[in-house]
Amino acid sequence: MTDDVTIEDILATLDKETLSMVHKGRDISVERLPTASFGLNHLLDGGLKIGAQHTFWGNEQSGKSAVMMQTVALNQRLGVPCAWIDAEHSFDPVWAEKLGVDVDRLVVSQSASIADTANLQIKLIASGIRFLVIDSTSALKPASFFTDGELKDFDKTRQVAQFAKDYGNMCSYVQARNWTCVVVHISQVRVDLGNSFMPGMKPAGGNESGHTDQLRVRLFSSKSEKQAIMGQVQRGGILMEERVGRTVTWSIDKNKLNGRYGTGTYALYTMGDFVGIDRASELLAYGIKYGIVSKGGAWYTVEGERLQGDSKATGFIRENPEVAAKLEEQICEKSF
Repeated sequence: MTDDVTIEDILATLDKETLSMVHKGRDISVERLPTASFGLNHLLDGGLKIGAQHTFWGNEQSGKSAVMMQTVALNQRLGVPCAWIDAEHSFDPVWAEKLGVDVDRLVVSQSASIADTANLQIKLIASGIRFLVIDSTSALKPASFFTDGELKDFDKTRQVAQFAKDYGNMCSYVQARNWTCVVVHISQVRVDLGNSFMPGMKPAGGNESGHTDQLRVRLFSSKSEKQAIMGQVQRGGILMEERVGRTVTWSIDKNKLNGRYGTGTYALYTMGDFVGIDRASELLAYGIKYGIVSKGGAWYTVEGERLQGDSKATGFIRENPEVAAKLEEQICEKSF
């Protein structure tokens, strides 16, 4: 090939069918939908990529489903059609509504088999769903559990690696047909016995799912007092000190969206007047990090307002959307 041959010359030689399958690199558009976490969105240039598969995994108490429900609620408010595949049969409309989900505008399926879930995803995506959550990977059942759509007797369901094979095939099958939807798989921790020195941790689903994921985010929280967030809860007319939430740490294990890796924390509230990720506390932490919020001892100065203690500072940001918006804008200007 000579140096004077241009891309336009090459494209001009292609037939219509081939031209329909190729684009210039600059013409590939990348769109993202936000998560409920400001810190995660900040690192990912806005959120999760449309047309890609993502896995959020972690231990018990890490609030995986709650975070995704709040993310669904956020995207519903942006006009995004959402669906929830409830393989665990754990979906609670009352809890979902507390996290902001409009349950009347959420498509929910309790599909349990991997095959049915694969076909359902394709149909939902084709129908216009733009944000889809599978809760959870570990609850899906492989083909070895069924005969003609009916569950087999338990002693006939055992087959080595059938789950990983079927699940990996599902991920590849959906990815081949998905250009318009954010797909999120919620997964639990599995012990990786393949490590020669000591067992490691990984999400369920086998190696194939690791190839099709464009993003993997691990969430971690423990039952320890150190992770607990205490608050006042009304009990029979009496205010009692109880756990109202916990601190969750997130870390990115794989990132083909923009190549950035990092970790962060957020407060996840499960009781009280406010439930879900506390975006205000994230903005406060990032504001301090970039020098937008000043902190001296227990005192914070936020947009000229001097406040004592975390709770008053976060409450001020939460109750003043214009302050939150200004902080977010300033943080984004100072980073990346």
